[in-house]
Amino acid sequence: GYRPAEWVYASAAWVEGLVTPSPKLALRKERANTRSLYEPKTGISQNRIDEILDKINQKGYNALSKDEKDLLLRAGRE
Repeated sequence: GYRPAEWVYASAAWVEGLVTPSPKLALRKERANTRSLYEPKTGISQNRIDEILDKINQKGYNALSKDEKDLLLRAGRE
């Protein structure tokens, strides 16, 4: 079998290989994300976050100071 349009299939497979992540890389990223969930956050203690959340529960979000809001946002990003 001669396939006259073989170059079209080869080109499509090459492009697909560029945009499709390898399974090993995806697994590595998933493991890294899972690992970071269980590692303690640097610079922000869980007790401090719990205190801020308790304050929100009791008085509402508007009762937080600017520093407390910033701390909560930073903790959410980390």
